[in-house]
Amino acid sequence: MRQPLNPDLAQNLKHMLTTCSEWLVKRVTYYLKAQCYDVYLPDSDKWLSNALYQLNEPVLETPVAYFAIPELHPHADFSCDPYAQFGMSQARLFMRRRLDVVIFMGIFKYIRQSYEDLINSRCTSEEECRLCRSFMKRYFDHVELGFMNEYRESITRTKVESIPYKIVADKGGCPCTIFSPEGTCVYANSASARFMDTEGMHDILSRESSAFFHSGRQNSVYAFALSGRVYVAEFTLLTKESDRFSGALAVLRDETEKRNAKEILEESESFRSALMDGIAGAVLVLNMESLSIEDYNKKAAELLPFLTGAEDALEPVFHDDSGSKPMGLFELAEKTGSNEERLMETHGGMMPIRVFSVEVWLRNQRHRLLLMFDITREKMLERKLGHVQHLQSVGELALGLPIRMSKTSAEITGTLKSAIQALKDCPNRCGAIAANDLLPHVVDAENSLNDLTALLDALASITRSDSMEKEYINIDETVKSCVLLTRDKWEAYCEMELNLAKQQCAVRCYPDEMGQLVLNLLMNAAYAVRKKAEADGEKGKISVSTRYTADFFELRISDTGIGIKKHDFKRVFDAGFSTMAVGMGTGHGLSTVYDIVVNRYKGTIEFKSQEGVGTEFTVRLPLR
Repeated sequence: MRQPLNPDLAQNLKHMLTTCSEWLVKRVTYYLKAQCYDVYLPDSDKWLSNALYQLNEPVLETPVAYFAIPELHPHADFSCDPYAQFGMSQARLFMRRRLDVVIFMGIFKYIRQSYEDLINSRCTSEEECRLCRSFMKRYFDHVELGFMNEYRESITRTKVESIPYKIVADKGGCPCTIFSPEGTCVYANSASARFMDTEGMHDILSRESSAFFHSGRQNSVYAFALSGRVYVAEFTLLTKESDRFSGALAVLRDETEKRNAKEILEESESFRSALMDGIAGAVLVLNMESLSIEDYNKKAAELLPFLTGAEDALEPVFHDDSGSKPMGLFELAEKTGSNEERLMETHGGMMPIRVFSVEVWLRNQRHRLLLMFDITREKMLERKLGHVQHLQSVGELALGLPIRMSKTSAEITGTLKSAIQALKDCPNRCGAIAANDLLPHVVDAENSLNDLTALLDALASITRSDSMEKEYINIDETVKSCVLLTRDKWEAYCEMELNLAKQQCAVRCYPDEMGQLVLNLLMNAAYAVRKKAEADGEKGKISVSTRYTADFFELRISDTGIGIKKHDFKRVFDAGFSTMAVGMGTGHGLSTVYDIVVNRYKGTIEFKSQEGVGTEFTVRLPLR
C-alpha cells in the first residue's frame, strides 16, 4: 500500500473535487467532442454528470485520517472494492448498449486527463501535485480493473450461457432482452438499444423478469409507465439448454400512441354520453345525405317513441303553427334555425316545442344536430304569468281604493253633519214632528259612515306597499287595525281582550309585513274559536298583548279554540300544511309568518297548544 495523503492534503483534494465539478464536466466534454467520442453517448451531458458524481463519491467518503487506496490482488473480489464499483457499473451499461471496450477506454482516458489538469491547475506546490496525481492514478487503476473484469465476465456468460437464445433474439425485428434468473441482463439486441437507454428501464425489467422467473409461469405481460410513456413487456420462459442456462426473454413494445388513442376514444365516448344525457331536451344526430338517424339521447327516446321501435309509434309530424303544412323530422331540421317554436302532433293534440338545428360535418358527410325542448309547461306558465300580471294591475288599483273611499266617506259624513244641524234647526221652520222623525236615521247613517271610515283607515295602514325601505312604526296601532279588520270573523264567537303595552316605542320594519303577520295569527285564532263555538255552543276568547323590553318587541296572541293536535306540532310552519277545512285556508299563513319573523327580522316565534283547550303564539322581534 502506498503512503497515504496527510489529512490536510486529503482535505484539500476533497475540497477541490467538491467545488470544481462543473469545471470537470466542461473539461471532459471539450475532450470528448474534440475526439468525436460524444457520438457514442446518446445523452452525453447527463451521463457525464452522473459518471463524475459516482467517481468523486468514494474519494469524498474516505476519511482524511486514512486517505490511501490499497492495491488489488489478482484474485480480489472487485464487488467489495468501492473504487472498482464505478468501472463495474460502466461495464454493465456499455454491454447493454453494445459498445466496445475500446470506446470506454478512450472516454476514460480523457476523464483521467481532465482530473490531472484540475490537479495541476489547483495545487500550490509540485510535491502536493505529485502526491494528489499518484493518489488519483491508483484510484483510476481500480476503476479500469473493475471495468475489464466485469466486461470479461459478462462476455463469457453471454457466450457460454445464452448463445442459443441470441439467435432467437436477433432473428426478429422486435426489441428483445434476455435476463438471467437473478434479473441480470445477459443480452440485448440492437432493436432494444433505444429502450434500454431510458433511465430506469433496466431496473424495472430486471425486477419484473426475476419475479416472472420465480412465478413458475410460461408467459406473462407487464405494462408500466416510464418518463411519460407507456411500455408493455412480454416475458417468455427460456428452458435450459444442456443444463447451462435458463432465464426470461422480454419483448418490449412502446404502446404510448395506442393507449393515448384508446383513452381519447374512451374520453370522447364519455364526453358524448355526458353531453347527450346531460341536456334536458331531446338531441338527435341526423345524417342529411343518407336521411338516417345516427344517434340520439334518452330524452329523444321519451319524446319520440318511434326511435325505440315502440308499437303503434309513428314518425312525428311538425307544424310551423296551427293549421300550417305538416313536415317531417329531416325537413324540420333543414328549415329550422336557432331557437324557433314549432308544434308537434301527438295523440293528445299539439305539443309546443322549441327547436335548435345546427349543421355539422362528420366523416366528410353533412349532418344536422337537432335539439328539441318540450315547452308545454313554459307556455302554461306564460299564461299564468299574464293572469298574475292582470291581477297585479287590479291589485295596484285596489290599493288606492281605501284612501279614495275614505275621502269620499269623510265628505259624506261632513254633509250628514250639516244635515243633522239643519234638522235640529228645523222646528223653527218645518215643525218638530218632521225633525224628530228624520234626525235618528241621519244619525245612524253618520255612525255607519264613521265605522266605514275607521275600517278604510285600518286597511290603508296595513296595505302600504309603495315603501322600498323600512320605516319606524307603532306596531300597537297595526294590532288595533288588524283587530278591527277581522272583527266580523270573531265577533259572533268570542270576546276580544287587548292588553297593549303602556310604554310604546317605534319598531323599524315594513308596515305591510307587520300587517300580514298580525292578520294571519288573528285569522287562525278566529277560525279556532269559531270551530270550538260551533261544537259546544259557548263563546270563546282571544287575547292579544304586547310588551317592549330593552332588546325586543313581544306580541302574544292566544285563543280558547280547538287547539293543535300533538302529532301536527312539527308541521305547523310547513308551507302548504293546514288544519282548516278544504277551501278555508291555503296552508301558507304560518309559513309566511315564520319567514317574516325568523328569516326577515332574525326574531323568534314559539307556540304552545293543547287539543280542545287552545293555542298561544309568541313573537319576538329584535329592536336593534
